[in-house]
Amino acid sequence: MIDTELLGASRRINDIDAPLDRALDEMEDAAEDRALSVAWARKALKIEPCCASALLVLAEYAPTAVERIALLKEVIGTYKRSVRAGQRDEIDSVWDSGAKPILAAVALLGDELAELGDIEGAKACYRAVIERDEDDRLEAGASLEALMAGETAFRA
Repeated sequence: MIDTELLGASRRINDIDAPLDRALDEMEDAAEDRALSVAWARKALKIEPCCASALLVLAEYAPTAVERIALLKEVIGTYKRSVRAGQRDEIDSVWDSGAKPILAAVALLGDELAELGDIEGAKACYRAVIERDEDDRLEAGASLEALMAGETAFRA
Protein backbone atom coordinates (compact mmCIF):
# COMPACT_ATOMS: atom_id res chain seq x y z
CA MET A 1 0.00 0.00 0.00
CA ILE A 2 1.28 3.49 -0.89
CA ASP A 3 1.31 6.21 1.73
CA THR A 4 -0.62 9.05 0.07
CA GLU A 5 0.69 11.60 2.57
CA LEU A 6 4.24 10.67 1.57
CA LEU A 7 3.32 10.96 -2.10
CA GLY A 8 1.84 14.41 -1.47
CA ALA A 9 5.03 15.54 0.27
CA SER A 10 7.10 14.15 -2.58
CA ARG A 11 4.95 15.99 -5.10
CA ARG A 12 5.36 19.26 -3.14
CA ILE A 13 9.15 18.80 -3.05
CA ASN A 14 9.21 18.13 -6.80
CA ASP A 15 7.04 21.21 -7.38
CA ILE A 16 9.79 23.26 -5.70
CA ASP A 17 12.87 21.37 -6.90
CA ALA A 18 12.19 21.47 -10.65
CA PRO A 19 11.74 25.28 -10.91
CA LEU A 20 14.57 25.88 -8.46
CA ASP A 21 16.89 23.59 -10.44
CA ARG A 22 15.95 25.42 -13.63
CA ALA A 23 16.57 28.84 -12.05
CA LEU A 24 19.96 27.70 -10.71
CA ASP A 25 20.92 26.19 -14.08
CA GLU A 26 19.93 29.39 -15.88
CA MET A 27 21.77 31.48 -13.30
CA GLU A 28 24.92 29.43 -13.86
CA ASP A 29 24.55 29.58 -17.66
CA ALA A 30 24.18 33.37 -17.46
CA ALA A 31 27.35 33.84 -15.39
CA GLU A 32 28.87 36.16 -18.02
CA ASP A 33 25.77 38.36 -18.09
CA ARG A 34 25.50 40.18 -14.77
CA ALA A 35 21.92 41.39 -15.15
CA LEU A 36 20.61 38.02 -16.29
CA SER A 37 22.52 36.15 -13.60
CA VAL A 38 21.11 38.46 -10.91
CA ALA A 39 17.59 38.09 -12.34
CA TRP A 40 17.81 34.29 -12.17
CA ALA A 41 19.27 34.49 -8.65
CA ARG A 42 16.29 36.59 -7.55
CA LYS A 43 13.93 34.09 -9.16
CA ALA A 44 15.67 31.25 -7.30
CA LEU A 45 15.29 33.17 -4.03
CA LYS A 46 11.56 33.58 -4.63
CA ILE A 47 11.33 29.78 -4.83
CA GLU A 48 13.78 29.08 -1.99
CA PRO A 49 14.57 32.14 0.18
CA CYS A 50 17.62 30.48 1.75
CA CYS A 51 19.28 29.39 -1.51
CA ALA A 52 23.02 29.79 -0.84
CA SER A 53 24.01 29.78 -4.52
CA ALA A 54 21.57 32.58 -5.35
CA LEU A 55 22.58 34.68 -2.34
CA LEU A 56 26.22 34.20 -3.35
CA VAL A 57 25.54 35.53 -6.85
CA LEU A 58 23.81 38.59 -5.41
CA ALA A 59 26.76 39.12 -3.06
CA GLU A 60 29.27 38.88 -5.90
CA TYR A 61 27.43 41.60 -7.83
CA ALA A 62 26.46 43.82 -4.88
CA PRO A 63 27.58 47.41 -5.50
CA THR A 64 29.04 48.11 -2.06
CA ALA A 65 31.21 46.26 0.45
CA VAL A 66 28.51 46.68 3.09
CA GLU A 67 25.93 44.95 0.87
CA ARG A 68 28.38 42.20 -0.14
CA ILE A 69 29.28 41.50 3.48
CA ALA A 70 25.63 41.43 4.56
CA LEU A 71 24.73 38.94 1.82
CA LEU A 72 27.78 36.76 2.51
CA LYS A 73 26.91 36.72 6.21
CA GLU A 74 23.35 35.75 5.27
CA VAL A 75 24.67 32.74 3.31
CA ILE A 76 26.82 31.68 6.25
CA GLY A 77 24.09 32.41 8.81
CA THR A 78 21.51 30.41 6.87
CA TYR A 79 23.87 27.45 6.83
CA LYS A 80 24.64 27.74 10.56
CA ARG A 81 20.93 27.94 11.42
CA SER A 82 20.20 24.82 9.36
CA VAL A 83 22.98 22.93 11.18
CA ARG A 84 21.61 24.00 14.59
CA ALA A 85 18.12 22.95 13.50
CA GLY A 86 19.44 19.53 12.48
CA GLN A 87 18.49 20.07 8.84
CA ARG A 88 22.03 19.51 7.59
CA ASP A 89 25.42 18.31 8.79
CA GLU A 90 28.56 20.32 9.43
CA ILE A 91 30.72 20.76 6.36
CA ASP A 92 33.78 18.55 6.56
CA SER A 93 34.88 18.93 2.95
CA VAL A 94 34.25 21.00 -0.16
CA TRP A 95 32.80 17.78 -1.61
CA ASP A 96 29.92 17.70 0.89
CA SER A 97 26.53 18.35 -0.67
CA GLY A 98 25.89 22.07 -0.94
CA ALA A 99 29.28 22.97 0.55
CA LYS A 100 30.84 24.90 -2.32
CA PRO A 101 28.62 28.02 -2.20
CA ILE A 102 28.94 28.22 1.56
CA LEU A 103 32.73 27.83 1.53
CA ALA A 104 32.93 30.31 -1.36
CA ALA A 105 30.93 32.76 0.77
CA VAL A 106 33.40 32.33 3.64
CA ALA A 107 36.37 32.87 1.28
CA LEU A 108 34.74 35.96 -0.25
CA LEU A 109 33.95 37.29 3.21
CA GLY A 110 37.65 36.89 3.97
CA ASP A 111 38.44 38.99 0.88
CA GLU A 112 36.03 41.71 1.96
CA LEU A 113 37.33 41.77 5.52
CA ALA A 114 40.92 41.98 4.27
CA GLU A 115 40.03 44.90 2.03
CA LEU A 116 38.49 46.65 5.04
CA GLY A 117 41.58 46.00 7.15
CA ASP A 118 40.16 43.27 9.40
CA ILE A 119 43.19 41.04 8.96
CA GLU A 120 42.38 38.65 11.82
CA GLY A 121 38.83 38.17 10.55
CA ALA A 122 40.11 37.51 7.02
CA LYS A 123 42.67 34.99 8.30
CA ALA A 124 39.96 33.14 10.23
CA CYS A 125 37.79 32.94 7.10
CA TYR A 126 40.62 31.67 4.90
CA ARG A 127 41.71 29.09 7.47
CA ALA A 128 38.15 27.78 7.82
CA VAL A 129 37.98 27.26 4.05
CA ILE A 130 41.46 25.70 3.79
CA GLU A 131 40.55 23.22 6.52
CA ARG A 132 37.68 21.92 4.36
CA ASP A 133 39.18 22.41 0.89
CA GLU A 134 42.38 20.37 0.98
CA ASP A 135 43.10 20.89 -2.73
CA ASP A 136 42.50 24.65 -2.37
CA ARG A 137 40.02 24.79 -5.26
CA LEU A 138 38.71 28.06 -3.85
CA GLU A 139 42.23 29.52 -3.61
CA ALA A 140 41.88 30.52 0.03
CA GLY A 141 45.47 29.39 0.58
CA ALA A 142 46.75 31.88 -1.97
CA SER A 143 44.65 34.63 -0.40
CA LEU A 144 45.98 33.79 3.06
CA GLU A 145 49.56 33.80 1.77
CA ALA A 146 49.00 37.18 0.08
CA LEU A 147 47.48 38.53 3.28
CA MET A 148 50.37 37.24 5.36
CA ALA A 149 52.82 38.82 2.91
CA GLY A 150 51.06 42.13 3.36
CA GLU A 151 49.66 42.29 -0.15
CA THR A 152 46.32 43.97 -0.72
CA ALA A 153 45.54 42.36 -4.08
CA PHE A 154 43.36 39.28 -3.72
CA ARG A 155 41.62 36.93 -6.11
CA ALA A 156 40.45 38.65 -9.26
